[in-house]
Amino acid sequence: MGASVDEEGEWSIVGGTGEFAMARGVVTKKLHQKIDDGDIIELTIHGFCRKQITLTKSSPWGGNGGSVVDSDNPLKIESITILHEGVIGSIQYSYINQNGKRCTAGPWGSENPRRAEIVLGPGEIITQVSGTVTVHSNVQCVQTLKFVTNKQKTYGPYGNSANKKLGTPFSVMAPNGKAIVGFFGRTDKTFLNALGVYIT
Repeated sequence: MGASVDEEGEWSIVGGTGEFAMARGVVTKKLHQKIDDGDIIELTIHGFCRKQITLTKSSPWGGNGGSVVDSDNPLKIESITILHEGVIGSIQYSYINQNGKRCTAGPWGSENPRRAEIVLGPGEIITQVSGTVTVHSNVQCVQTLKFVTNKQKTYGPYGNSANKKLGTPFSVMAPNGKAIVGFFGRTDKTFLNALGVYIT
């Protein structure tokens, strides 16, 4: 959109269709060369659009105790902090949401003596989450957690992994080309009662 320009000038990009709906930007026109049959012009296009990203929920695993905890449209996990001793006491994570904002979810649970922090490197994404759930102090909760990334790194297991009486196992793997980008679950503010993942 914009007034017609002869040799040099700009037009505004104010919309689009399909995947480029609501695109914004600028097209710059510059005369490249005059020839007998007309002009050769150079167009430089700078545009952007926000693509709607669909999040898929997987489970949660664990019990129905406590209250629901969730995340704000996560897009990429940056770091995860886990407090554990016998079971998973709490989980907290930092992430970028779909609006490009840096957010923190949690801590979901309570303080526990042992602390583990995972900081993902550039280009590193979580592709698999696994663990166990059990009954502890008459409450169903997450007992252990382990994370695997696309860089062939494994973090964990955290929690009561040395106990021979491990609870019921669970595991989720992101399909090829996709990633685990966030978490949701339940907590009674003492334990992490349940945990699920977002995949996109």
